[in-house]
Amino acid sequence: MNRLQKNSFKKTGFTIVELIVVIVVIAILATITLVSYNVIRDRAKAAAVASEITKVEEAFQLMASETFAPEWPKDNVYTGSGNPSFTDIMASTSPDAMLFKKYIPDVPQVSGMDLTWVYDNDKDSWDPTQCPKTNWKSVVLVISPIDEAIQQLVDNNMDDGNLECGRVTGSGTTLYYQLSYNQKI
Repeated sequence: MNRLQKNSFKKTGFTIVELIVVIVVIAILATITLVSYNVIRDRAKAAAVASEITKVEEAFQLMASETFAPEWPKDNVYTGSGNPSFTDIMASTSPDAMLFKKYIPDVPQVSGMDLTWVYDNDKDSWDPTQCPKTNWKSVVLVISPIDEAIQQLVDNNMDDGNLECGRVTGSGTTLYYQLSYNQKI
């Protein structure tokens, strides 16, 4: 091969530096996409939890309005024990549980979350003294497990954005929501 032929022969392909740059750019784009996806997913879950809470609250208010109840039912009327889960209430055949099922026919469900919903009317599952805004006559929905990021988003959507105080509070993986008692309905 003569000298002219050697110089005209060029190598084709990418250098190692070019390949590393492409891989780094792809990794950055994948990270941004994944973070955005997680934020969007958490917002969707928080919106779904807030929606289910609103449905439960409206059902309780409708039940109170139609039965002319002067206050929220005590938590032991549904199953005979305190702080019943909605699943336990659905399984109960007590007259109060049957009335409950008329207004809340199914345990609230949020896609992608296996939540336990509990009804508390004697304030033994939360500490109302930690917040001066707390309505001592309120009933609390206890919902768990919910991670703190989703709790914060629910609080931002439904309350004051402060998980330590207000109608929406959180502790660990548990979200507490104070039902309002409103006879305007």
